[in-house]
Amino acid sequence: SDDYVDLDMLEKLYTKAKQNKSDIVIFENDVVDETYSKVDNNRINVFENCPNNFKYILNSNVCVWNKLYKKDLIVENDLSFRKGVWYEDIDFSAKSLVCAKNISIVNETLYHYLLRQGSIMNNSNVKRNLELLEAFDEIKKYLQEKKVYKDYFFHISTSSTTYYRLFNNLSIVINYSVIIYL
Repeated sequence: SDDYVDLDMLEKLYTKAKQNKSDIVIFENDVVDETYSKVDNNRINVFENCPNNFKYILNSNVCVWNKLYKKDLIVENDLSFRKGVWYEDIDFSAKSLVCAKNISIVNETLYHYLLRQGSIMNNSNVKRNLELLEAFDEIKKYLQEKKVYKDYFFHISTSSTTYYRLFNNLSIVINYSVIIYL
């Protein structure tokens, strides 16, 4: 990967985490093309009318590289990535947000994501892209195990991030429980 970070990123995140006793610190990123020109900027929007920590995931990036995680959060909650699949960061992020007791925000662009031709986020491999749906199944299962499904799942399943990824990567429309291939 040719992504890059600001030189003071870790210092800023660590300081914020210590200062607020955070389990997770979320920060902003931008997307650059192969000429390193800015294509998009992912701002963090906090939706106060959502339950608990999912206000941090709605309308924001569900990747893992825009977050700093406290090791204890991962170990104590037995969080891990699914192996051999694409989009494993989506369910890891959602699970960690459910488990986190304290989340902080750094409203600065500290990470620069390079969008390359042929990357996972810019491909037409429909079979592999269907693994995105598996990530949402994993989230649903986890929320049910934690007995918080009713509190959270509606919010993640209707987030603009969800629809953005579904439309852009899968080229499918989910309307209630019907999948229509375009």
